[in-house]
Amino acid sequence: MATKRHHNKSRLGCDRCRLRRVKCDEKEPSCSNCINRHEQCLYARRNAFAWVRRADMHVNVDIGPDPPPQSHGQPASSSPTRGDAAISTATTTATASRNATSLRELQLMHHWCAYTSQGFSSEVTDIFRNHVTSEAFRHDYLMDAIFAISALRMAVEAVEAEDTETSRTHMTTALHYQNKCLCGLRDALQNMTQSNCTAVLCSTMALMVSAMVSPLVPAAPDDDCESTVGALLKVVDFINAIVSICEVRGRWVLTGPLATIMSILRKKPPPLKAIFPGRRLHQLNDVLTVDEDKRDLFRSVIKRLENTLEEDDKILAWPAMVEPQFLDELKQENPVAEIIFMHWGALLYHSDGLWWSRYSGRALVQELSGVLGGQSALVDGLADWCRQQVGLGRLPHTDSV
Repeated sequence: MATKRHHNKSRLGCDRCRLRRVKCDEKEPSCSNCINRHEQCLYARRNAFAWVRRADMHVNVDIGPDPPPQSHGQPASSSPTRGDAAISTATTTATASRNATSLRELQLMHHWCAYTSQGFSSEVTDIFRNHVTSEAFRHDYLMDAIFAISALRMAVEAVEAEDTETSRTHMTTALHYQNKCLCGLRDALQNMTQSNCTAVLCSTMALMVSAMVSPLVPAAPDDDCESTVGALLKVVDFINAIVSICEVRGRWVLTGPLATIMSILRKKPPPLKAIFPGRRLHQLNDVLTVDEDKRDLFRSVIKRLENTLEEDDKILAWPAMVEPQFLDELKQENPVAEIIFMHWGALLYHSDGLWWSRYSGRALVQELSGVLGGQSALVDGLADWCRQQVGLGRLPHTDSV
């Protein structure tokens, strides 16, 4: 009987070689077998371990000079030297750092699977938990996005529990992975393909959430949180980026899981249509806005906001749908523009009960109502309506709605 030829196992070979149970030479970007068979070569298993191995890149330890070379056959000294002690200490430090990073990323992945993946829409939770997680094993920047948004949610949970120290620790972690994601995503955007379209789109969505919420959570004791209005206006750029991706790569977006994921931009309307104070918003605009062009602008914007209460309209995307002149008025702190924007915050709070929309919507209403309150009974009544929708109660100085 012929002797079985021995060979080393290929534990990180490409997907097709592993499927065919043949030896893979693990060459990149394509192994020799895939080149010969004219097949696409993928290394999903290698990428699955990449996010654990990335801990090595965070460690930069000086272990001193290399030990002197020993002549062939010369036995090594059994007596420890000072250099040996330094190497041992540095190795222990590096190992501890890698272990801490790996444990932190395991904690973040657990939080993603158990909680954070539910934070986009109840209708697509399984897609984010399963399909998007699987894609993250193939694209490091998507894995970094998952880690960033999971750490961000943990920071928000700590804020709500009034645990400031823990919140700052999680925020530092969130910003670290957010920056890593941005670096990888920039390169991917320059070379979008069908195989990375899901990763690019989902990373952009995760960064949108981070951009909206992270400026509202301090990462250090001396950090000044950004204006809530300024933080939430960033949603405009991200919505436009997502729309551009869909327009350029529409045939990929509209097939498979991506089509369902895109449904999160078309939320079910919140149950506020019957009580939304649209008439009072129009009245406020007529009273406070002297310039006719601005009055017409605000009328159009209010009407668009009322339309978000209708079936199939977009609540999250509303700031990207309004006229750019309204955003300019908002940046210039026009009080009518701010009052309208505050009402969008109340609607955002009720948008499918998502943790990040509730947190940012509530923060927006709290900030603007505090600034605008006390100007008139009409303004106070509108501010109180928004505050009641997000669970804040009426302004302290008002006696009635």
